Parts: sequence; structure tokens; C-alpha cells
Amino acid sequence: MRSDTHKMKSSVGPLLLLSLVAFVSVTLARSVFTFTDVLAAATADFNQKSQETKAFGPPKQGALRSMSVFEPGDGSVMIKSITFTLKETVCPKSEDYLKEECVFKENGSLKKCSSTATVLKSQPGEAASLTVSCQEVTDPEERKKLSEPPSWTKYFSNW
Repeated sequence: MRSDTHKMKSSVGPLLLLSLVAFVSVTLARSVFTFTDVLAAATADFNQKSQETKAFGPPKQGALRSMSVFEPGDGSVMIKSITFTLKETVCPKSEDYLKEECVFKENGSLKKCSSTATVLKSQPGEAASLTVSCQEVTDPEERKKLSEPPSWTKYFSNW
């Protein structure tokens, strides 16, 4: 009986250590401000500050058109820039555009946007500052092009 207890105690330590390492890894992975986070923050910022009456949301596919990261100077900040599209929904902007009933308005407004998020290395899970600018897309050819996923996404379709 005593050897069974000793075996159990000796196997608990490595399991606890492994659990701690897994927990820390997951926590760190979630604490980085991603391009998807920039898109979500930029969309919320646009909906809050725009003069539009309807909520806008990113299309389900191909919302991100381009992404870049720049670390100037001493590396204490990271600048993440994206270009993306937003589409008008049927919901008023006071509602959450993510709600299931907030579908995209047929032939609704389409916006071509850019956003830059500054992320401090000391606080990697949030943006210290965010800028967003959007322009209405009225040209039928450009609307068609922006309604399709960017060509580079085909390389990631199986991921």
C-alpha cells in the first residue's frame, strides 16, 4: 500500500507541472492582440463614431484585405495595420451587428476601410490606440472585387 501511495505522489508532480505549462501557454496565446482583434475593435469603433444609422459588420469571408506589422525603434510597441471591408446590416447601429438577425442589407452600403492599432509590448492583449478610416464604395466593379475574398486567401483555405 505504501509503495502505491509513493507512486501516486511521484506522478502527481509532473502532471501538475504539465497542467501549469499548458495553462500558461493558453493564457499567453490568448493575450496577444491579433489581426482579428484589430478588425473587431475597428468595426466597433466605426459603428460607434460614424454618422451611419445602420450597424456595419465585416463579411463572413474575405473581410481582411491586407495585414502588416511594424516594430519601430526599441521594440516597445508593435503597430498592426489592416485594410478591410464593412457591409451594412439591417440592424440599427445601436444593436450588436453580431446578432444572428443582423443580416447584411441587400445592395447595402459597402465600405473600404483601413485601421492601425498600436500595441504596447507591456500590454500585448489590447490596443493602446486605434485609428479607423472608411470610404464608401460606389463603383460597381470595385464593389464586385471587394465582395470576393482576396486572392491570397486561397493559400489558407485548407488550414
